[in-house]
Amino acid sequence: MSLAKTFIGYVDSGGGGSTACVLSAYNQPAGELIVVFSGVYKYGGGTDSAPTDTALNTYLPMLAGSGYGPSSVWYNVWYCANCNGSVANVILQQPQYPAYNNYASFAAWHVSGADVSSPADASATSNVPPTGGVATSAAFTTTFADEVLFCICGTGGAGSDTRTAPAGWTDDTSGLSVAMSCASEIVSAIQTNATAAWGVNVSNNNPIVVATFKALGSSPPVPSNALASIQSFWMG
Repeated sequence: MSLAKTFIGYVDSGGGGSTACVLSAYNQPAGELIVVFSGVYKYGGGTDSAPTDTALNTYLPMLAGSGYGPSSVWYNVWYCANCNGSVANVILQQPQYPAYNNYASFAAWHVSGADVSSPADASATSNVPPTGGVATSAAFTTTFADEVLFCICGTGGAGSDTRTAPAGWTDDTSGLSVAMSCASEIVSAIQTNATAAWGVNVSNNNPIVVATFKALGSSPPVPSNALASIQSFWMG
């Protein structure tokens, strides 16, 4: 089965204390991969936790520790492999933050054709100023040819800032006023020292997080020296 991705939705949540980020109900087939990105304003003691859903799926973190926190906003990537299905699945996250720090962002995709046991592969995080109106992610290298890539670019700290998805990627939040822009891409060749370059209109640092997931049945490439040894063996 080839990879296919569907953007489930996005929400920015506010209101103080412990307002949950809740996505709209959607039809979730069983056995797929669900990927969630979250960003929580943690200044003053906010925390985030794993997403939950009405299909009773369990989500695992992809980033080490408590996620990536270059400033007051912390980002994390969560995923559920070989998920339970539901005709009206609702995914939510319940961040906890002081009443005066009431902001969180939440986005999700579901993917068919992904590995059902350990799909997570590469990740990259960065928070550097743009050059010439372009904010570029840290480099990442995928292990497998067939993978699905996800990337978010956080706000540069200005209320009117805009972000344009990298060339060749699907701009999943295009046309939405969001604090965490989202993009995705399916590739069929190994990505070596690849980057994701977002168009931005501010000079502030833009936090960028990339996460990649492998297709079902993926196997790592055979090293060239191993191929040479095999050829030498058969040729005598």
